[in-house]
Formats: sequence, structure tokens, C-alpha cells
Amino acid sequence: MTFIGNSKTTSNPEAIVNKQLLAYNNRDIETFTNTYSKDVKLYSFPNKLNSEGQEALRKGYTSFFENVPDLNAEIVNRIVLGNKVIDKEKVIINGKIYYAVAIYEVENGLISKVTFIQ
Repeated sequence: MTFIGNSKTTSNPEAIVNKQLLAYNNRDIETFTNTYSKDVKLYSFPNKLNSEGQEALRKGYTSFFENVPDLNAEIVNRIVLGNKVIDKEKVIINGKIYYAVAIYEVENGLISKVTFIQ
């Protein structure tokens, strides 16, 4: 793993992303949703908006959590720089392994933006 820190960061963006990951793996929609800001935006790289707002996030992930019993994400590599957490993730979905990169941006202790690269 690679860890890059920034001494100017006053909060710990990694802590909220870790909480989000644990809730994701436990399929705990309440805790998962509460790690995001009310106006969170989810993008596909480079800038295709897929979802906006906490309620849209909840709606999309609720059925995903309910229908994927073996869902599990593991961090392969992580970079933390300022308010950004960049994770290379290995995700198991219905017996298949996928790799993706998620760039989390944290503001006021919550995830405000995520950009996925697949």
C-alpha cells in the first residue's frame, strides 16, 4: 500500500471513507448513507454524473445490498492527499472479481463527491 499524507489537512478524510467501506461490506444502508453529504455527487470518470443526493444514493445501493449476498470490497492500494482518498479496490459481486478506482472527496467530515474509474 502507498500512503501519502498532507500536513495541511485539518481533518481525517480516511476515517469517514473507512467507515463507509465497513458499512458497504456489512450492507448496512443506514450507516453507509450517513457517511455521505446530503448533496453528494457520484461520477464515472472523467465527469459523467451518475447520481446526485443522499436519497438517490440510498435508493441505488439499497437494492444492490439486498441482491448481492457475497458483496465485499477490499482496498488494494490507497493514497490520501488533502481531503481526497484514492482507493484501488478489489470488489466481489456475485462470485466475480472486479477492480476499480474510487476517488473520494471529503468536506466537513462527510463524503461529498466520488469519481469511479473502471
